[in-house]
Amino acid sequence: MKTGTITSAALRRIRAFILKVRTGFLSLSMWLSKRKALIVSLCGLMLIYYFLYAAMGQQLLSHSSWDSYTKQARAWWMGRAHLEENYSYLELAQYKGRIYVSFPPLPSAVQFFLVPFFGADTPNNLLVTLYGLGSFLTVYALGRKRGLSGVYASFWGLFLTIGGNLAVLTVNGGVWFQAQALAYLLSLLSVYFIFSDKKSGLYLSFMFLALSVGCRPFNILYFPLLLLVYFRSPRGQEVPEVPVGHVPSAAVGALRLLIAPALIGCVYAAYNYLRFDSVVEFGHNYLPEFLQHPTGQFHIGHIFSNMPNMFRLPTFRGTLIDFPKFNGFAFFIANPLFLVYGARLFSRRSRCHLVVDAAVVILTVLHLLLITSHRTLGGWHFGNRYTVDILPFLLVSMFSRTKEECRPGLADLVCFSFGAVLNIYGTLWMFLDW
Repeated sequence: MKTGTITSAALRRIRAFILKVRTGFLSLSMWLSKRKALIVSLCGLMLIYYFLYAAMGQQLLSHSSWDSYTKQARAWWMGRAHLEENYSYLELAQYKGRIYVSFPPLPSAVQFFLVPFFGADTPNNLLVTLYGLGSFLTVYALGRKRGLSGVYASFWGLFLTIGGNLAVLTVNGGVWFQAQALAYLLSLLSVYFIFSDKKSGLYLSFMFLALSVGCRPFNILYFPLLLLVYFRSPRGQEVPEVPVGHVPSAAVGALRLLIAPALIGCVYAAYNYLRFDSVVEFGHNYLPEFLQHPTGQFHIGHIFSNMPNMFRLPTFRGTLIDFPKFNGFAFFIANPLFLVYGARLFSRRSRCHLVVDAAVVILTVLHLLLITSHRTLGGWHFGNRYTVDILPFLLVSMFSRTKEECRPGLADLVCFSFGAVLNIYGTLWMFLDW
Protein backbone atom coordinates (compact mmCIF):
# COMPACT_ATOMS: atom_id res chain seq x y z
CA MET A 1 0.00 0.00 0.00
CA LYS A 2 2.80 2.35 0.95
CA THR A 3 4.71 1.51 -2.21
CA GLY A 4 1.61 2.18 -4.33
CA THR A 5 1.14 5.56 -2.65
CA ILE A 6 4.74 6.56 -3.37
CA THR A 7 4.42 5.41 -6.96
CA SER A 8 1.20 7.39 -7.45
CA ALA A 9 2.79 10.52 -6.00
CA ALA A 10 5.79 10.10 -8.25
CA LEU A 11 3.57 9.68 -11.29
CA ARG A 12 1.66 12.84 -10.39
CA ARG A 13 4.93 14.78 -10.16
CA ILE A 14 6.05 13.40 -13.51
CA ARG A 15 2.75 14.31 -15.14
CA ALA A 16 2.91 17.80 -13.62
CA PHE A 17 6.47 18.21 -14.88
CA ILE A 18 5.52 17.05 -18.39
CA LEU A 19 2.56 19.46 -18.36
CA LYS A 20 4.83 22.36 -17.37
CA VAL A 21 7.33 21.47 -20.08
CA ARG A 22 4.54 21.24 -22.65
CA THR A 23 3.03 24.54 -21.53
CA GLY A 24 6.43 26.21 -21.62
CA PHE A 25 7.13 24.81 -25.09
CA LEU A 26 3.78 26.06 -26.37
CA SER A 27 4.41 29.49 -24.85
CA LEU A 28 7.85 29.60 -26.46
CA SER A 29 6.38 28.56 -29.80
CA MET A 30 3.76 31.31 -29.59
CA TRP A 31 6.43 33.85 -28.62
CA LEU A 32 8.60 32.82 -31.55
CA SER A 33 5.69 32.78 -34.01
CA LYS A 34 4.85 36.37 -33.10
CA ARG A 35 8.45 37.41 -33.68
CA LYS A 36 9.30 35.66 -36.92
CA ALA A 37 10.30 38.92 -38.59
CA LEU A 38 12.61 39.82 -35.70
CA ILE A 39 14.26 36.40 -35.66
CA VAL A 40 14.71 36.22 -39.43
CA SER A 41 16.07 39.79 -39.60
CA LEU A 42 18.42 39.29 -36.66
CA CYS A 43 19.74 36.02 -38.10
CA GLY A 44 20.18 37.72 -41.48
CA LEU A 45 22.09 40.58 -39.88
CA MET A 46 24.32 38.14 -38.01
CA LEU A 47 25.01 36.29 -41.27
CA ILE A 48 26.06 39.55 -42.91
CA TYR A 49 28.48 40.22 -40.07
CA TYR A 50 29.74 36.62 -40.34
CA PHE A 51 30.34 37.16 -44.07
CA LEU A 52 32.23 40.39 -43.41
CA TYR A 53 34.35 38.78 -40.68
CA ALA A 54 35.16 35.82 -42.95
CA ALA A 55 35.98 38.02 -45.96
CA MET A 56 38.28 40.13 -43.80
CA GLY A 57 39.94 37.05 -42.25
CA GLN A 58 38.87 38.23 -38.82
CA GLN A 59 38.27 35.88 -35.88
CA LEU A 60 35.29 36.34 -33.57
CA LEU A 61 37.39 37.36 -30.54
CA SER A 62 40.06 39.18 -32.52
CA HIS A 63 41.52 42.49 -31.39
CA SER A 64 42.13 45.62 -33.44
CA SER A 65 45.45 47.24 -32.59
CA TRP A 66 44.00 50.71 -33.38
CA ASP A 67 42.59 50.77 -29.88
CA SER A 68 43.68 53.41 -27.41
CA TYR A 69 40.69 52.69 -25.14
CA THR A 70 42.08 49.34 -24.02
CA LYS A 71 45.40 51.01 -23.29
CA GLN A 72 43.57 53.65 -21.26
CA ALA A 73 41.65 50.98 -19.33
CA ARG A 74 44.86 49.13 -18.50
CA ALA A 75 46.38 52.39 -17.27
CA TRP A 76 43.36 52.87 -14.99
CA TRP A 77 43.89 49.42 -13.52
CA MET A 78 47.45 50.54 -12.74
CA GLY A 79 46.19 53.71 -11.09
CA ARG A 80 47.21 56.13 -13.87
CA ALA A 81 45.31 58.49 -16.16
CA HIS A 82 48.23 58.80 -18.60
CA LEU A 83 49.92 56.24 -20.83
CA GLU A 84 53.55 55.35 -20.37
CA GLU A 85 54.28 55.03 -24.08
CA ASN A 86 53.45 56.97 -27.22
CA TYR A 87 52.03 55.10 -30.20
CA SER A 88 52.54 56.84 -33.52
CA TYR A 89 49.54 55.16 -35.15
CA LEU A 90 47.09 56.40 -32.51
CA GLU A 91 45.83 59.93 -31.90
CA LEU A 92 47.42 60.59 -28.51
CA ALA A 93 47.62 63.96 -26.80
CA GLN A 94 50.81 65.39 -25.33
CA TYR A 95 50.45 67.66 -22.32
CA LYS A 96 53.06 68.64 -19.74
CA GLY A 97 55.36 65.86 -20.84
CA ARG A 98 52.78 63.09 -20.52
CA ILE A 99 50.83 61.05 -23.06
CA TYR A 100 47.04 60.90 -22.84
CA VAL A 101 44.21 59.36 -24.82
CA SER A 102 42.69 62.25 -26.75
CA PHE A 103 39.11 60.96 -26.81
CA PRO A 104 36.25 61.17 -24.29
CA PRO A 105 36.42 58.39 -21.70
CA LEU A 106 33.22 56.31 -21.83
CA PRO A 107 34.44 53.59 -24.26
CA SER A 108 37.46 53.13 -21.96
CA ALA A 109 35.02 52.44 -19.11
CA VAL A 110 33.56 49.55 -21.11
CA GLN A 111 37.04 48.18 -21.80
CA PHE A 112 37.87 48.54 -18.10
CA PHE A 113 35.63 45.54 -17.37
CA LEU A 114 37.06 43.46 -20.21
CA VAL A 115 40.76 43.95 -19.42
CA PRO A 116 40.80 41.56 -16.39
CA PHE A 117 39.58 38.73 -18.64
CA PHE A 118 41.35 39.46 -21.93
CA GLY A 119 44.31 41.64 -20.97
CA ALA A 120 45.62 43.87 -23.74
CA ASP A 121 43.79 41.91 -26.46
CA THR A 122 40.16 42.61 -25.68
CA PRO A 123 37.68 41.44 -28.35
CA ASN A 124 37.00 44.99 -29.49
CA ASN A 125 35.93 43.90 -32.98
CA LEU A 126 33.15 41.79 -31.51
CA LEU A 127 32.31 44.62 -29.13
CA VAL A 128 31.46 47.08 -31.92
CA THR A 129 29.50 44.35 -33.70
CA LEU A 130 27.45 43.86 -30.53
CA TYR A 131 26.82 47.61 -30.53
CA GLY A 132 25.47 47.21 -34.06
CA LEU A 133 23.22 44.30 -33.08
CA GLY A 134 22.03 46.27 -30.06
CA SER A 135 21.20 49.19 -32.34
CA PHE A 136 19.06 46.94 -34.52
CA LEU A 137 17.16 45.59 -31.50
CA THR A 138 16.63 49.09 -30.12
CA VAL A 139 15.13 50.42 -33.35
CA TYR A 140 13.00 47.29 -33.64
CA ALA A 141 11.69 47.82 -30.09
CA LEU A 142 11.01 51.49 -30.88
CA GLY A 143 9.05 50.54 -33.98
CA ARG A 144 6.97 48.07 -32.00
CA LYS A 145 6.38 50.67 -29.31
CA ARG A 146 5.06 53.05 -31.96
CA GLY A 147 2.60 50.44 -33.19
CA LEU A 148 4.43 49.03 -36.22
CA SER A 149 4.24 45.37 -37.19
CA GLY A 150 7.25 43.14 -36.68
CA VAL A 151 8.10 43.30 -40.38
CA TYR A 152 8.08 47.09 -40.52
CA ALA A 153 9.94 47.46 -37.22
CA SER A 154 12.58 45.00 -38.46
CA PHE A 155 12.91 46.97 -41.68
CA TRP A 156 13.75 50.19 -39.85
CA GLY A 157 16.10 48.27 -37.56
CA LEU A 158 18.03 46.96 -40.55
CA PHE A 159 17.98 50.36 -42.25
CA LEU A 160 19.55 52.02 -39.19
CA THR A 161 22.16 49.25 -38.97
CA ILE A 162 23.37 48.11 -42.38
CA GLY A 163 21.51 50.58 -44.56
CA GLY A 164 24.00 53.30 -43.70
CA ASN A 165 27.56 53.97 -42.61
CA LEU A 166 27.12 52.20 -39.26
CA ALA A 167 27.86 48.98 -41.15
CA VAL A 168 31.41 50.18 -41.76
CA LEU A 169 31.85 51.16 -38.11
CA THR A 170 30.76 47.86 -36.56
CA VAL A 171 33.30 45.33 -37.79
CA ASN A 172 36.53 46.86 -36.54
CA GLY A 173 37.22 47.95 -32.96
CA GLY A 174 39.48 50.86 -33.80
CA VAL A 175 39.28 53.81 -31.44
CA TRP A 176 37.26 55.96 -33.86
CA PHE A 177 34.73 53.23 -34.58
CA GLN A 178 34.26 52.19 -30.96
CA ALA A 179 33.31 55.71 -29.93
CA GLN A 180 30.83 56.20 -32.76
CA ALA A 181 29.22 52.76 -32.52
CA LEU A 182 28.72 53.05 -28.76
CA ALA A 183 27.41 56.62 -29.06
CA TYR A 184 25.01 55.44 -31.78
CA LEU A 185 23.57 52.71 -29.55
CA LEU A 186 23.25 55.07 -26.57
CA SER A 187 21.59 57.71 -28.74
CA LEU A 188 19.06 55.18 -30.01
CA LEU A 189 18.33 54.10 -26.43
CA SER A 190 17.78 57.75 -25.56
CA VAL A 191 15.33 58.13 -28.45
CA TYR A 192 13.56 54.90 -27.49
CA PHE A 193 12.98 56.02 -23.91
CA ILE A 194 11.89 59.56 -24.77
CA PHE A 195 8.72 57.92 -26.14
CA SER A 196 8.18 56.10 -22.85
CA ASP A 197 4.95 56.56 -20.92
CA LYS A 198 6.76 56.10 -17.61
CA LYS A 199 8.83 58.60 -15.64
CA SER A 200 11.65 56.09 -15.32
CA GLY A 201 11.85 55.92 -19.11
CA LEU A 202 12.23 59.69 -19.38
CA TYR A 203 15.04 59.67 -16.84
CA LEU A 204 16.76 56.90 -18.78
CA SER A 205 16.40 58.86 -22.01
CA PHE A 206 18.29 61.85 -20.66
CA MET A 207 20.83 59.62 -18.92
CA PHE A 208 21.65 57.68 -22.10
CA LEU A 209 22.09 60.89 -24.06
CA ALA A 210 24.49 62.17 -21.39
CA LEU A 211 26.45 58.93 -21.60
CA SER A 212 26.66 59.28 -25.39
CA VAL A 213 28.31 62.69 -24.92
CA GLY A 214 31.16 60.75 -23.29
CA CYS A 215 31.74 59.20 -26.73
CA ARG A 216 30.74 62.01 -29.10
CA PRO A 217 30.69 65.46 -27.45
CA PHE A 218 28.52 67.09 -30.14
CA ASN A 219 25.61 64.91 -28.99
CA ILE A 220 25.07 67.51 -26.29
CA LEU A 221 23.25 69.47 -29.01
CA TYR A 222 20.24 67.18 -28.73
CA PHE A 223 19.22 67.84 -25.13
CA PRO A 224 16.91 70.66 -26.30
CA LEU A 225 15.24 68.17 -28.65
CA LEU A 226 14.51 65.79 -25.78
CA LEU A 227 13.15 68.66 -23.72
CA LEU A 228 10.94 69.74 -26.61
CA VAL A 229 9.49 66.25 -26.90
CA TYR A 230 9.00 66.16 -23.14
CA PHE A 231 7.07 69.44 -23.13
CA ARG A 232 5.02 68.95 -26.29
CA SER A 233 4.39 65.24 -26.83
CA PRO A 234 3.02 62.95 -24.13
CA ARG A 235 4.08 59.35 -24.29
CA GLY A 236 2.42 57.08 -26.82
CA GLN A 237 -0.22 59.47 -28.21
CA GLU A 238 -0.62 62.92 -29.66
CA VAL A 239 -2.32 65.58 -27.53
CA PRO A 240 -2.43 69.39 -27.60
CA GLU A 241 0.41 71.48 -26.27
CA VAL A 242 1.09 71.70 -22.55
CA PRO A 243 -1.34 74.30 -21.12
CA VAL A 244 0.29 77.52 -19.97
CA GLY A 245 -0.78 76.91 -16.39
CA HIS A 246 1.08 73.63 -16.33
CA VAL A 247 4.40 74.98 -17.61
CA PRO A 248 5.89 75.68 -14.16
CA SER A 249 5.32 72.11 -12.97
CA ALA A 250 6.54 70.77 -16.30
CA ALA A 251 9.65 72.94 -15.97
CA VAL A 252 10.34 71.46 -12.53
CA GLY A 253 10.00 68.02 -14.04
CA ALA A 254 12.46 68.95 -16.77
CA LEU A 255 14.99 70.10 -14.20
CA ARG A 256 14.69 66.74 -12.47
CA LEU A 257 15.34 64.99 -15.76
CA LEU A 258 18.59 66.94 -16.07
CA ILE A 259 19.97 65.86 -12.68
CA ALA A 260 21.53 62.60 -13.96
CA PRO A 261 23.06 64.27 -17.04
CA ALA A 262 24.49 66.99 -14.80
CA LEU A 263 26.12 64.42 -12.53
CA ILE A 264 27.52 62.52 -15.50
CA GLY A 265 28.79 65.82 -16.93
CA CYS A 266 30.54 66.55 -13.64
CA VAL A 267 32.39 63.22 -13.90
CA TYR A 268 33.51 64.07 -17.44
CA ALA A 269 34.56 67.57 -16.35
CA ALA A 270 36.56 66.26 -13.38
CA TYR A 271 38.36 63.74 -15.56
CA ASN A 272 39.18 66.40 -18.13
CA TYR A 273 40.51 68.70 -15.43
CA LEU A 274 42.62 65.90 -13.95
CA ARG A 275 44.39 65.47 -17.27
CA PHE A 276 44.37 68.86 -19.00
CA ASP A 277 43.56 71.44 -16.31
CA SER A 278 40.32 72.27 -18.13
CA VAL A 279 36.82 70.96 -17.55
CA VAL A 280 35.94 71.07 -21.28
CA GLU A 281 39.17 69.75 -22.81
CA PHE A 282 39.24 66.01 -23.52
CA GLY A 283 42.57 66.10 -25.34
CA HIS A 284 42.15 66.61 -29.08
CA ASN A 285 43.46 70.18 -28.97
CA TYR A 286 46.78 68.76 -27.72
CA LEU A 287 47.30 66.44 -30.67
CA PRO A 288 50.55 67.38 -32.45
CA GLU A 289 48.70 67.85 -35.78
CA PHE A 290 46.50 70.55 -34.23
CA LEU A 291 49.20 72.16 -32.12
CA GLN A 292 51.25 72.67 -35.27
CA HIS A 293 48.35 73.91 -37.42
CA PRO A 294 47.86 77.71 -37.44
CA THR A 295 44.05 77.50 -37.16
CA GLY A 296 43.97 74.64 -34.63
CA GLN A 297 41.30 71.97 -34.47
CA PHE A 298 38.18 74.07 -35.11
CA HIS A 299 37.92 77.18 -37.24
CA ILE A 300 35.12 78.79 -39.23
CA GLY A 301 37.40 78.83 -42.26
CA HIS A 302 37.38 75.03 -42.33
CA ILE A 303 33.66 75.08 -43.15
CA PHE A 304 34.31 76.53 -46.61
CA SER A 305 36.96 73.94 -47.46
CA ASN A 306 35.09 70.98 -45.94
CA MET A 307 31.54 71.69 -47.06
CA PRO A 308 32.15 70.64 -50.70
CA ASN A 309 33.20 67.20 -49.42
CA MET A 310 29.79 66.80 -47.79
CA PHE A 311 28.32 66.79 -51.31
CA ARG A 312 31.26 65.24 -53.18
CA LEU A 313 30.24 62.44 -55.55
CA PRO A 314 32.24 59.32 -56.39
CA THR A 315 33.96 59.47 -59.77
CA PHE A 316 34.04 57.01 -62.65
CA ARG A 317 37.21 55.48 -64.03
CA GLY A 318 36.09 53.68 -67.14
CA THR A 319 33.44 51.25 -65.91
CA LEU A 320 34.70 51.37 -62.32
CA ILE A 321 33.61 53.70 -59.55
CA ASP A 322 36.29 55.47 -57.52
CA PHE A 323 35.38 56.42 -53.96
CA PRO A 324 37.34 59.12 -52.12
CA LYS A 325 39.57 57.56 -49.47
CA PHE A 326 39.89 60.61 -47.28
CA ASN A 327 37.35 62.97 -45.73
CA GLY A 328 34.35 61.21 -47.18
CA PHE A 329 31.81 61.82 -49.90
CA ALA A 330 28.14 62.89 -50.12
CA PHE A 331 26.55 62.19 -46.76
CA PHE A 332 23.13 61.40 -48.26
CA ILE A 333 24.65 58.71 -50.49
CA ALA A 334 26.52 57.02 -47.66
CA ASN A 335 23.48 57.39 -45.39
CA PRO A 336 20.29 57.26 -47.49
CA LEU A 337 18.16 57.70 -44.37
CA PHE A 338 18.72 61.43 -44.87
CA LEU A 339 16.86 61.16 -48.18
CA VAL A 340 14.05 59.18 -46.56
CA TYR A 341 13.76 61.72 -43.77
CA GLY A 342 13.81 64.64 -46.19
CA ALA A 343 10.92 63.13 -48.14
CA ARG A 344 8.92 62.65 -44.95
CA LEU A 345 9.34 66.26 -43.91
CA PHE A 346 6.76 67.30 -46.50
CA SER A 347 4.11 64.82 -45.42
CA ARG A 348 3.40 66.47 -42.06
CA ARG A 349 0.48 68.82 -41.48
CA SER A 350 0.22 69.00 -37.68
CA ARG A 351 1.49 72.32 -36.38
CA CYS A 352 2.76 70.71 -33.19
CA HIS A 353 4.75 68.19 -35.17
CA LEU A 354 6.10 70.83 -37.50
CA VAL A 355 7.84 72.33 -34.48
CA VAL A 356 9.54 69.01 -33.78
CA ASP A 357 10.52 68.72 -37.44
CA ALA A 358 11.93 72.24 -37.41
CA ALA A 359 13.95 71.49 -34.28
CA VAL A 360 15.44 68.35 -35.84
CA VAL A 361 16.33 70.22 -39.04
CA ILE A 362 17.91 73.14 -37.15
CA LEU A 363 19.96 70.84 -34.92
CA THR A 364 21.02 68.76 -37.92
CA VAL A 365 22.24 71.85 -39.78
CA LEU A 366 24.03 73.10 -36.67
CA HIS A 367 25.64 69.69 -36.21
CA LEU A 368 26.78 69.67 -39.84
CA LEU A 369 28.33 73.13 -39.42
CA LEU A 370 30.22 71.98 -36.34
CA ILE A 371 31.40 68.87 -38.16
CA THR A 372 32.68 70.87 -41.12
CA SER A 373 34.39 73.42 -38.85
CA HIS A 374 36.74 70.60 -37.81
CA ARG A 375 40.03 70.51 -39.68
CA THR A 376 39.28 67.05 -41.09
CA LEU A 377 36.10 65.19 -41.95
CA GLY A 378 37.16 61.89 -40.46
CA GLY A 379 40.34 61.26 -42.43
CA TRP A 380 40.63 57.78 -43.95
CA HIS A 381 37.22 56.11 -44.13
CA PHE A 382 34.43 55.07 -46.46
CA GLY A 383 31.32 57.20 -46.72
CA ASN A 384 30.76 60.06 -44.34
CA ARG A 385 31.10 58.66 -40.86
CA TYR A 386 30.73 61.88 -38.86
CA THR A 387 27.14 62.26 -40.10
CA VAL A 388 26.27 58.85 -38.65
CA ASP A 389 25.95 60.58 -35.27
CA ILE A 390 22.88 62.48 -36.53
CA LEU A 391 20.85 59.49 -37.71
CA PRO A 392 19.34 58.35 -34.37
CA PHE A 393 17.83 61.79 -33.77
CA LEU A 394 16.03 61.81 -37.12
CA LEU A 395 13.87 59.07 -35.60
CA VAL A 396 12.50 61.52 -33.03
CA SER A 397 10.66 63.18 -35.90
CA MET A 398 10.02 60.11 -38.04
CA PHE A 399 8.57 58.01 -35.21
CA SER A 400 6.42 60.74 -33.73
CA ARG A 401 4.22 60.43 -36.81
CA THR A 402 1.12 58.29 -36.99
CA LYS A 403 1.53 54.54 -37.37
CA GLU A 404 0.48 54.75 -41.01
CA GLU A 405 3.11 57.41 -41.77
CA CYS A 406 5.83 55.32 -40.08
CA ARG A 407 5.26 52.39 -42.41
CA PRO A 408 7.98 52.10 -45.06
CA GLY A 409 7.10 52.38 -48.72
CA LEU A 410 8.69 51.28 -51.97
CA ALA A 411 11.01 54.31 -52.10
CA ASP A 412 12.22 53.50 -48.56
CA LEU A 413 12.95 49.93 -49.63
CA VAL A 414 14.93 51.16 -52.64
CA CYS A 415 16.96 53.54 -50.44
CA PHE A 416 17.62 50.79 -47.91
CA SER A 417 18.71 48.29 -50.57
CA PHE A 418 21.05 50.83 -52.14
CA GLY A 419 22.52 51.81 -48.75
CA ALA A 420 23.02 48.20 -47.64
CA VAL A 421 24.76 47.12 -50.84
CA LEU A 422 26.91 50.26 -50.90
CA ASN A 423 28.03 50.03 -47.28
CA ILE A 424 28.65 46.28 -47.27
CA TYR A 425 30.81 46.79 -50.33
CA GLY A 426 32.39 49.84 -48.73
CA THR A 427 33.31 47.89 -45.63
CA LEU A 428 35.31 45.42 -47.70
CA TRP A 429 36.67 48.21 -49.89
CA MET A 430 38.00 50.00 -46.84
CA PHE A 431 39.45 47.17 -44.77
CA LEU A 432 40.69 45.04 -47.66
CA ASP A 433 42.13 48.11 -49.42
CA TRP A 434 40.36 47.48 -52.72
